[in-house]
Order: sequence, then C-alpha cells, then structure tokens
Amino acid sequence: MYDTVLRLDMPTDTRIVGFADDIAIVTVAKDIQQAEENTNAAVFRILEWMEANSLSIAAHKTEAVLISSRKKVETARIEVAGCSITSKPAIKYLEVMMDHRLTFKAHLQYAANKAGKATSAITRLMANVGGPKQRSRWLISTVVRSIILYAGAIWAPAISSPTYSRNFMSSYRTCALRTVCAFRTVLEDAAFVLSDMAPLDLLANEARNRDPPPVRRETTLTNWQRIGRDSNHGSWTRRLLPDIRQWLNRKHGQTDFYLTQLLTGHGCFKSYLQ
Repeated sequence: MYDTVLRLDMPTDTRIVGFADDIAIVTVAKDIQQAEENTNAAVFRILEWMEANSLSIAAHKTEAVLISSRKKVETARIEVAGCSITSKPAIKYLEVMMDHRLTFKAHLQYAANKAGKATSAITRLMANVGGPKQRSRWLISTVVRSIILYAGAIWAPAISSPTYSRNFMSSYRTCALRTVCAFRTVLEDAAFVLSDMAPLDLLANEARNRDPPPVRRETTLTNWQRIGRDSNHGSWTRRLLPDIRQWLNRKHGQTDFYLTQLLTGHGCFKSYLQ
C-alpha cells in the first residue's frame, strides 16, 4: 500500500524517491520560484495521500536544500503542513550529507567525525603487544572502513581534494598502523601494504566502477601497484615486498609488533634511533 505514494502524479520535472519511511522530493527548474511552486504542489499531493491513509508527517523535521551552480548562494522556501521550511546549505538524507554545490565536503567532514570516534574506541582493543592477531585486527578495522566508504560511489570524486579528505584519511591511517602494530612514524604507503588495506581513493573509485567485481578488484590492485612503484615513500618496505599481489595473496603468515619493525625499518635499530 505504501508504495503507491511513489506513483503519485507529480508536477513537471518533479519526482519522488524514497527508502523505508524517508521520502525525498526532487524538483528541477530554471528559477527558484518555479522550483518552489512545483515542490509545494508535490508536498500538497503527498499530504493528501497520507491523510487518506491515516498517516501523518512531522513537518518540523522536514529539510530542504537548493542545489545550484550559481555564484550567489540563494535560498528557497516551501510550505509543509503549515510550517515554512527554508533551504539549508546541506541536509542529511540516508546518512549522506548533500550540500548546495554537491561538493560533498560536508559529508566527508561528517564521515570523518564518525570515523574518528570509532577509531578512538577500537584502537583500545588493539594493543601493540599481547593484543589480537593481525586477522582479527583487520576485521575490527573494517568498522572504520565501512563508515568512511559508505556511499563512496557518490562522493568518490571529492576525495581527490586533500582539504576535504584530510581528517578521515588520518583515522584510516591510524587503523592501518594498529592493524600491523606499527610505530606511528611509519608512512601510510607502507602501512597500507602491510595491513592489506588499499588506499581510500582507490576503494572509493572501485565502488564507483560499474565493471564486474573481479575486474574492479584487479583495477584497484593495478593502480595500487603503480602508486607504490612511483612513490618516494616506504622504499624499505617496497624493497622487501615489491609485488603487492603476492603479499596480499599469501596463504600464511601474520605480522606482529616485531615483524613489522623489520618490514618497515622503523623499530629498535641503530639506524632508526640514530
């Protein structure tokens, strides 16, 4: 019965999208006035349907965002059950922050805050000495990875901006270091290889890729190998592990606090301690 709301007749260039009890109205128009009129008409029809089916809406929880490429930041106003709603710079829909420019800067900051809290919590479970094995650490770190990569296919292009992605990159690097019990001075290139955690930009682009999963994974590994080959960081680890595929596909062997020191060169060595 509830699916019928998605099939209501809407004004021109207006459609309804929904998931569970979250409904969004998408209106495309050349000017703000037309967008407001179409949106108000769509809201009125939805409210009629809800009243006919003995349902109600929390008008004060309704949010709106005006997406535009114009230089001047503008706002729109819509009416929902007697409440006047003014568009915001960004709104959250299905845990994705959508801003008025679709840069997804707000979403990356939101994800970074969530990932930071999760990282602080799970790192307490992964002591460098006497803690879980590497496989268990890797499984624990997937909590942070899932938070960061949620809806990655949508915001993948935004990750190329260091300003946008700096915060959650830090959380991801911390998880990689704790997964292999590495010193905090180990650079991310080496930490990602040892922990079997591909760089975030590659994982986000993998989620965006429409090829079959095996092809997407192969593309990620190829790009990861190329980045490692061209990088000036982690030369010692790259010298010991020149082939990423061979390391990732190994059938045995897990790193620990002492083996990681050997593989990274960061440890109780005279050359490192000077």
